Amino acid sequence: ALGGDDSLHRIVPQTDVQLQHDRGRSALGTAMWFFENRQPADRHCVDCGSSQAEWASVSFGTFLCASCAGEHRQLGAEVSYVREIRGGWGWSDRDLQYLCRGGNAAFRAALDRFPAVRSAPLQERSCSRF
Repeated sequence: ALGGDDSLHRIVPQTDVQLQHDRGRSALGTAMWFFENRQPADRHCVDCGSSQAEWASVSFGTFLCASCAGEHRQLGAEVSYVREIRGGWGWSDRDLQYLCRGGNAAFRAALDRFPAVRSAPLQERSCSRF
């Protein structure tokens, strides 16, 4: 089975195509490991503090509860691209990288530098360029 091309644009077998940072682990396995091993702050909703953070805003690299995820979804995917964690199903490496580099603590630290943005309603806070 064909798997794609390498840096020299040669066709390589699919079995030889792996993420460099995670040899031997499938995309689903990587996502499952990441979500199971989240930081304690990422297990709570970044907006309301609920302990049921089973959604994520890929755009902001944060974790959300279902209720707050619904509010983010109303903003539109161009403002806050929201995904259900669902045990890691369907997560791309690119989307996971946003979450790996972000997280609730990093987002809150960034907001702390801009008190006016932090206290703004979700619509304004999400559309600001802080």
